[in-house]
Amino acid sequence: MCEFIMIINMILWIWFPVPNLAWAFHPNPVVGEVIAFAIAVPSSAILMKGVKDAGKETMQPSKTTKIFGGIYQHIGHPQTLGEMPLFIAVALFINSLFLVLWATLFVILGTPILVYYEEKDLVKRFGNAYLEYRRRTGALIPKFWKKKTEQRLAQIVRRLPQNDGSINRVNATVELSIAH
Repeated sequence: MCEFIMIINMILWIWFPVPNLAWAFHPNPVVGEVIAFAIAVPSSAILMKGVKDAGKETMQPSKTTKIFGGIYQHIGHPQTLGEMPLFIAVALFINSLFLVLWATLFVILGTPILVYYEEKDLVKRFGNAYLEYRRRTGALIPKFWKKKTEQRLAQIVRRLPQNDGSINRVNATVELSIAH
């Protein structure tokens, strides 16, 4: 719903700009268009990859859908990551500094709210499976460092002599913290 309101704001701005706020982003509109294109291309690619990998889940959420494959192996909310910068790209294309500021504020404030409510729904639908998925996957930025840390921890544990396991976990944790 918020995205729809933002789109309507931008359309109305094109037809009825507020004179006191009609600041140009740049005197040469091509500058804004080039920056908008540079933002829109990768954002659209991420958005479309998220839509493709989510499949029917994009339009018809269900408790039986498993969407932990494809781009979702790395990013929990690729559609949000792809969609939100497009508002800034549109504002740049319109060459309105006010809309760029408004869209940036919308993205900064709206993205965490959108992710929060989406995750709340996903936890309700998928339960512990989603909580485990969320632990290993970044919401908007992949958790590459966590995977490397877990791989390093697994290597350390494999090198330790076998016993009841509790000492291995303590030693591995100490060795891992010393290694970093």
